[in-house]
Parts: sequence; C-alpha cells; structure tokens
Amino acid sequence: MESKLKELHEDLPRTRLYYKDYNLLFLSQVYIAEFCFGVYKHDSIINVVKRFSLDNLAKLFMGKLKRPFSSTGSIESDFVFVSDVYNRAVIEALNIVYRAFEKEKSITIYTDPRLRQSGGQDVNLFDGLTLKVLLVVIRDSFKILVAAFHHREDLMGIHKKYGVSLILLLLNLFDSILMVNISEAIFAKMKTSKIILMSDVHKVSRIMVLLAKSKQIYSFVVQHGATIGEEGYLPVIADKILVWGPASKAWFLSYGQPESKIEIVGCPRLDSERFEKNQYKPIKTLQKALIVLSDILVEKKYLEVVRDALATHSDIEVTIKLHPGGAVDYTFIPETIFKNSGISFKVLRFENIKDLLRNTDFVFVTNSTVGMEAIIYSKPLFQYKSNELLDYTMDYEAFNCSHIFSTSQEIKRLLDTPELVFSKVVNYSDFVSHYFFELDGNSAERIKKYIEAYS
Repeated sequence: MESKLKELHEDLPRTRLYYKDYNLLFLSQVYIAEFCFGVYKHDSIINVVKRFSLDNLAKLFMGKLKRPFSSTGSIESDFVFVSDVYNRAVIEALNIVYRAFEKEKSITIYTDPRLRQSGGQDVNLFDGLTLKVLLVVIRDSFKILVAAFHHREDLMGIHKKYGVSLILLLLNLFDSILMVNISEAIFAKMKTSKIILMSDVHKVSRIMVLLAKSKQIYSFVVQHGATIGEEGYLPVIADKILVWGPASKAWFLSYGQPESKIEIVGCPRLDSERFEKNQYKPIKTLQKALIVLSDILVEKKYLEVVRDALATHSDIEVTIKLHPGGAVDYTFIPETIFKNSGISFKVLRFENIKDLLRNTDFVFVTNSTVGMEAIIYSKPLFQYKSNELLDYTMDYEAFNCSHIFSTSQEIKRLLDTPELVFSKVVNYSDFVSHYFFELDGNSAERIKKYIEAYS
C-alpha cells in the first residue's frame, strides 16, 4: 500500500468526477491517504466520525447550535490566513507567522474553535452556511449520485487500488459538496489580495486555493513539516510554497514541481532556536533517554527493542513521548511493554517536545520529524528501521546524522562505548544548513516581507 500511496497525487487529478469546477476525488486526497495509513480505526468515536466523513458536519453542528443560519458580514483584510488542520506543530507554525503580520491587516478563517487566533480577528468558515446554501447542498448531493454512476470506473479504480469502499468514497464526496458551497459563500464576502495556508492538500485548504485562483488572488503555502510522503504535499497548486531550506526545495523539484513556485525562507517554528556547531560535548555517562513515538500501533516492536537494550543500563532514566495527535490515549501500551523491565520510565503525551529535548542526553526515533529538532539541540540520535514501518528515508538519515538500528544488540554496542554515541554529531552542521536554511530567528519575518512584496 505504501508504494501505491506514492502514486496517489498523480492518480487523483486524472479522475473525471467533477462538481462545478472541482475534481471531487482530488479534494479527497488526505482522506484516502489517512484511510490507507489506518488512521480511521474503530477505536474511538472521533475516528469513526472521521471514517464516515462526518467530522465537518459535526463541527458545523457544534458551531451552529446557538445560531443555526446566521452568517458573517463582509470580510476585508490584506491577508487572509486559512487554518483547517488541527495539528500542534502546524498550529504553532501558523501562529508564529500570523504574529509577524499586523493584526489590523490580517484575519484568520478557521474550521475548528481550537484553531482560533488569540487576540486576532477571525471568522468561522461554517458561518458560510445559510438556509439557501444548505438547500443547494442537499439538491446537489442527489445530483452527484448520477455523476458518480457515470464515472463509476474512476471510483472503482480508486476503490480497488487504495482499498476505500465505494460507500465511504461517496460519503466523502458529499462532504466535499458541503465544504465547497460553504467555502464559496465565505469567499463571496471576502475582499483580499493574498491568502496564506499551511497546506494546499487538505480539503478546505485545497478548495480555498482553487477559489483564490479563480479570483486572481495570490496563495502562499508555508511548509508545515518534513518533506516525507508525497500524498501530504503534492501537487503544489498554490502560487508559492515557502520551504525550510535547500533540501526541501530539492525534494519538491525531484517530483517535478516548478522551481518558480518554490522559495526558501527557513522554518518559523524554530525561530526561537539557535544552532551552534560543536556546542555539545560528549559525556561519559548517559543518564537520560527520550523515546519518541509517531504511531504507537505499529511501533510496539520498536519499543520492545529499545526496552531490551536499556534493560542492561537500568541507571538510565527513560521518557517515552507519545504523539500528541489522535483521539485515543495509548499510554497503556508503553506502560505494559516497560512494566517489570527494571527501567525507570515515564510516559508523556502533551508535554512540550522542545523542553524534553533540552533535558535529555540522547533520543530514539523511527521516522519522526522530532529527529530534526534533536539535531538542533545536538542530541545523539538513534533511528529504528524495520519492515513493519513505512520505508521513508529521513533527511537526517541521508546526511548520516543518525545511528540506524533494528536490534537491541546494535544499541547495546553503542551504549557500551559512549564515544561512538556522539560520533554522528559532527555531521549535524551540514544537515542544519541544508534543511533549515538559517536558524537566525527571522523566518517568520522573511515570510512576511516576501508575501507583502509579492505581486
């Protein structure tokens, strides 16, 4: 399935099921990818709601309980930010960029109350729903059934290749019709010259970029994470994508994205950090380890391998950091695995990852972007590679910054010779300059100046 996902961003634009000027399956890219990744399990109500594409409907009802068909007035602003992805790293980056702009000239359109800008101007996207819009959505949902029948070969092709049932695909198409009409209603009231987003792949963001194009409004996407997974970044349909550094630019170019669309600006999330070459000196005794998890359900073997290695170094204090996303708290899984191991450990979920990195001696990851931040703090990096995980090549791996391991014996050999643990740190400087451009605290300001000057 992983190899097929590499083709998703090419397969969907070829489909022919259109609603107005929108390729409906193209709008479903993130849904199909996350379905393939097993995100929508039956382990929580939230994931079940997402599986059946009812999450936007749920947000709509939650926001409209008090004012069912109220609508927003005119939206006039030089810069419109679109916030539709509830991910802590994405939210942090968007907030940093937003704060660089003058509040009086900026406004945020959000899809979830948790995405509102503190102290800023914002508009709930679902305020675009009026009784008239609702009736159009109901009418057109029936129409799309006829169109879906005419283009059933496209639906069947996606169903067979990616394993998403036809019923679930249809439900996601209905969700797209809802979001297209609500977005159009909001856009009709909007007067701006530029919109700024963290993605042009997620459904609402993709709709907004397409709407901007139709109105000759410039759109800018700020790179939201490490460039792994074509399905999360491609194709770039915004006018510009503002990337972290030369490595990210090279990644986009390698997938045929036009060089004219790519601008290197740095990583705004790291504007508070500085990297100094050789700032970290090897220590003789390793006392604290941080184990970072990306997807606990496929990382149990990874935890077991690390546990078995650290069991012979019981003096090392272990912190296990769960991924903060997702609807289910899986604390019990690492607790069960490490129970009775003789290791002193704690499991955390929402704690600030930067604080944890500052206060550890070395870090374990799989394909987590946290590995990149560990490098900035000059922490030795251990990277688990195995068949049960997605076979992404992380950039820090390509720059020989991580100790690759698949067995506990490989970890033990390194821990028994502390000098080896720090042997990769000499490669960190090259990685940082290629991946993060400049850690000078001015990335958000560069983004602001570039967008303001663009015409």
